[in-house]
Amino acid sequence: MRHQTILHIFIILFSLLFSACSSKSKFMQQDRLQAEGKYSEAVKFAQEHIDIDDKSDIDSLLWELYLGQSQFFNNDFNGSIRTFDEAETRMKYHRESILATSIAQGIKSTLTNDNIRPYIGNAYDGIMLNTYKALAYLQKKDYSSARVEFNRALDRQRRAKEFFYASVQKEQEALNKEQADNNTSAPVPESVQESEYQGVINRHYPEMNLYKVYPDFVNPMTNYLSALFALANSDSSKAEFLLKQTAAMLPDNMAVQSEYQELAQTQSEENVWLIYEEGLAPVLDEMRVDFPAWIFTNQVNYVSIALPRMIERQGALDYLSIRDGNETLTQTQLLSSMERVMQTEFKKHYPRIMKRAVMSSISKAVMQNVANDSNNNLAAFVTTVYAIVSTQADTRIWTALPKNFHLAKFKKEERQSIDIYTPYNQKIASLDLIPAKHTLIYVKIPTLAHKVHISIFSLGETP
Repeated sequence: MRHQTILHIFIILFSLLFSACSSKSKFMQQDRLQAEGKYSEAVKFAQEHIDIDDKSDIDSLLWELYLGQSQFFNNDFNGSIRTFDEAETRMKYHRESILATSIAQGIKSTLTNDNIRPYIGNAYDGIMLNTYKALAYLQKKDYSSARVEFNRALDRQRRAKEFFYASVQKEQEALNKEQADNNTSAPVPESVQESEYQGVINRHYPEMNLYKVYPDFVNPMTNYLSALFALANSDSSKAEFLLKQTAAMLPDNMAVQSEYQELAQTQSEENVWLIYEEGLAPVLDEMRVDFPAWIFTNQVNYVSIALPRMIERQGALDYLSIRDGNETLTQTQLLSSMERVMQTEFKKHYPRIMKRAVMSSISKAVMQNVANDSNNNLAAFVTTVYAIVSTQADTRIWTALPKNFHLAKFKKEERQSIDIYTPYNQKIASLDLIPAKHTLIYVKIPTLAHKVHISIFSLGETP
């Protein structure tokens, strides 16, 4: 009977480990399908993993982000909008649940494995969600709905700071109560904690200190695209404000700077813009580090913690050339780095991630000490195995986003078509231009070896 009990415990504990490993494997399979341009297969695969009826399902939000994006690049704009609508609802539910959580409930959610916490979405997830919805509405020529989505994306950037600080306060209250209830040492000043966290980062994750970050919770591409939309729909004051804001974020970007300087001229001419999604967004991997627990408690000296590490991935083509016959009209320039947007937010959240990992491991270590002192071999065994199996980093992230966004602009004049070339003088597309004053060509190339996606549509109703 005792052996059956131990076997049953083993099954439960290791199911936690393999469940997390299985989820990551499935997410990366979805990532591969999208990177290869197999959007129909990606749609079906993502749909199989969404629990529509359970708003609290821990992974469904991330699956909905993958699904909505796959539908968008599979030219199913109605399906993409519906999916992203559902993702917004689920994201709102998760965030409201966090702020409504009592301190007692907060302790449980803060100190358990991050993998069993719901994926609530990053600020950049929501911003890109609304950006893709706006683009989908533009392709449907529903300009009023596109305006709503651009406004939502911009408002989401503003509200992200409010949610961040409210959730930080809620989490800190839970951690303080856990520390008091465990009868550990006196609360440690925040400055001491931050010093220790920074020391761990410097030793084990030095590249984080090299991240060149943007302003918190802002995506320059969304600001720029919103400015173009405002320009195309006769809202020149908003276009000027957004371009000025984008230019301030990207002071070395000559394309954006000249766009801002030539705003009045741009309004009176027929122009074509090309935005190019290039490469693959970062992934998260796990690293194990030892952390000095004695700064929090007198019951254990060191704990082993699992932390996520952001791993950069490859780009695709450095630029695209746009030609009219034998004439090269222009070539794309780097607009902004989605990778940098993700790094900015990840770095912002990292002290909280580390704090949760430390306090969770301390809680498990204290539990092990109590079990060992009780002379109950089974209890000691179970708590030890639980501590080992449940120490995992949360590596969930929307990996199908691009590494970078690139930009090109040219005057339409009398042109009826253009050709798009790689830096290696290979033609990847011939494209007929459309009758519109302000035209956008949207290109996605995740890797050099796989399918190129290109669409063309009007930015507004202005004839």
